[in-house]
Amino acid sequence: MILALNLRALPNFQWAILGCACILIVSGSPDPARSQGDTDWGGPRDLLSLEDIKGRMEEQAATLNPYASLLNDPDPARSLAAMQILMESGDEALVNIALEFGLLSADTNVQKLALDSYLATEPVLSIVLDGSSVNVSDFSEALTGGRAGGHLSGAVDANGIGTFEVRVGEYDSSQNCFLLGGLDTCLLITTPSNVNFTHPLIRGSLSITPEGTLAGDVRIGDFGENIPMVINILD
Repeated sequence: MILALNLRALPNFQWAILGCACILIVSGSPDPARSQGDTDWGGPRDLLSLEDIKGRMEEQAATLNPYASLLNDPDPARSLAAMQILMESGDEALVNIALEFGLLSADTNVQKLALDSYLATEPVLSIVLDGSSVNVSDFSEALTGGRAGGHLSGAVDANGIGTFEVRVGEYDSSQNCFLLGGLDTCLLITTPSNVNFTHPLIRGSLSITPEGTLAGDVRIGDFGENIPMVINILD
């Protein structure tokens, strides 16, 4: 609908309002020559490519963990040296970074070196034995009875899950093993392919899992069935 205005009849203040409205209409009209990709100040808008985003993410990750670039050095010798230095630094945070890198490595020699460095600190290992598929009473007796003595500290719950702790002793070069804490008896023998758990009561072959744990089936004394065991290394 078109309205015809008698412009001569408009008071002065209405003329002023009409003039402002015309200015707003003109200034608000889109500029056909301006690209939709331009910014408000007339320049082209900077669009991030996928490569730009990935690059910034990598830069941010390197800033948060500057040691990652050292550990991921393309030269295997330099990478291994960096891991050893961090493991021997005595700084708990750096040791954990190096330990995680080593245990999760696809190189079994690197895994062994990381595990050996960790065991050399003579830690207390937390082990979990899953006896849920066997007679819980017999399983518990095998772990907590007289033969266990002071070599294990822990208990078996009503579901047959045994949680125990065992302390690692020093490395004995004559036996090529890490001793059971306080005894001249081998507890762990590490190789690039597996880890032999040689506790006086619990024996079996373990491997490093993709999650960085030690896992495998073990025999408990004269108990007749193999029992799955897991040792958590990483926090």
